Amino acid sequence: MAEKTNSNMLFANFNQDFSCISVGTKKGYSITNCDPFGRVYTKNDGARGIVEMLFCTSLIALVGAADQPSSSPRKLQIVNTKVSRGRL
Repeated sequence: MAEKTNSNMLFANFNQDFSCISVGTKKGYSITNCDPFGRVYTKNDGARGIVEMLFCTSLIALVGAADQPSSSPRKLQIVNTKVSRGRL
């Protein structure tokens, strides 16, 4: 019998220079630094199916993974994590 898993992770990927990992979940997304290992940024603002980081900058491309308009899979968002208002 197959084991049932309850994973919230929808996406995981390294950035271009493999210095960070971006993770999309059913609740939001996070960016984790590889060396030294540690979480750099987290935001719980809806399901994220794609989370891509531009090298080691504060720019992140997000695509939703839910039915809500704010996290629609048809909507691309470019976010600057260093700016308090967030979206460009």
